[in-house]
Amino acid sequence: MATTEVELPGGERRHVRPRVAEGDERAALWERLVAVYQPHATYATHTERQIPVVVLDPATA
Repeated sequence: MATTEVELPGGERRHVRPRVAEGDERAALWERLVAVYQPHATYATHTERQIPVVVLDPATA
């Protein structure tokens, strides 16, 4: 995916490269995500698709 700029809470801006997590990385991140926001786990039971987990890696110059 292309590099993009995001704005973080508090107004800080960063250049990042988004990518979709897969395999073991996705599984570990999904567990953390659901621990923070339980409704994602409930939503996942209402769809047959796998909900993507997007990682924002810092963009290099």
